[in-house]
Amino acid sequence: YVVIGVNHMATGRSVYAEVGGYQLSTATGIASFESINNMPGSAETYLNRNDSKYLYAFTARRDCTGIDFCMTLPFPNEGFPFLETEEPPGFIFRAIMSPGGPGGPDPKKLIMARVFYAQK
Repeated sequence: YVVIGVNHMATGRSVYAEVGGYQLSTATGIASFESINNMPGSAETYLNRNDSKYLYAFTARRDCTGIDFCMTLPFPNEGFPFLETEEPPGFIFRAIMSPGGPGGPDPKKLIMARVFYAQK
């Protein structure tokens, strides 16, 4: 999977942003890719532009060994939490708390992320 989107913390629309990987059958969170430690610099792998600092891009796969900007989706034998072997992951995108005000940012002012699936 390739996940791309806008880091709404970098744009000033939220105080924190996150993409969560989930096992949909159990509604269990299994991994996250967030705005403080993971998103900065991730889009520069794909884009050589000044505005890439406002974007993120990462892959989600079973094994991220040697791959930068990657979300690991563990197999059941790798401990908890995990993603069932034949189950596709779900992704949830969050922009948390609007800077300077109570509540979250206005969804009409956010650009939704995209997930692409590709096989070799």
